[in-house]
Amino acid sequence: MKFDLLVEETLREFDNNLIVIFPGRFQPFHIGHKKLYDLAKQQFPGADFYVATADEIAKPSEPGRYPFNFKEKKEIIKAAGIPEQEIVLTRQPYKPLEILNKYDSNTAKVIYLIGKKDMQTDPRFKFGLTKKGSPTYFQPFKSLTEMVPFKEDGGHGYIYAPMTIEFSISDRNISNGTELRTLYKSANDQQRKKIVEQILGKFDVRIFNLFNKKLV
Repeated sequence: MKFDLLVEETLREFDNNLIVIFPGRFQPFHIGHKKLYDLAKQQFPGADFYVATADEIAKPSEPGRYPFNFKEKKEIIKAAGIPEQEIVLTRQPYKPLEILNKYDSNTAKVIYLIGKKDMQTDPRFKFGLTKKGSPTYFQPFKSLTEMVPFKEDGGHGYIYAPMTIEFSISDRNISNGTELRTLYKSANDQQRKKIVEQILGKFDVRIFNLFNKKLV
């Protein structure tokens, strides 16, 4: 049986009670994020998808790290092609109770979509055993059939890290938001228009104006 048909059959058995959450700071959301999102959409058809992000406030010691608030991030994410209803404000993107509280924790199963490089260079999750000898809450995703609900007692959340987010902007390889913001700031006006087009897959004057306001 082909993989996509197997996924669809398994999801029917789950009554589509599968949640896929893409958490992150998204400063800004870009074409690399969109590629990862689209891949997960193909792998888990029928699941409920969410992009979870917080309304960060920049620290005095890091004035340029969080230039975009949630409202601005939402506009960028929408412009990149993500449906508005899938973009959710959460206090803790990696513990998105605002999303999970809508589901029955005894039946619903949750997958967290993470860039593979993030798991290698800055892992936010540790797999293995707790001090009591039980498996840690977060576990690597292996298959839909091996998943259990996300309930707190005996449940799990699963980390799906299928690929490294790699993309090229203005003929430069970009691996994170900091590099992208630095590149934008150093570019001229025409180059900035091209960067916005490359980030979103199309030019959007509203996002161009927003980037100029927040990044220049």
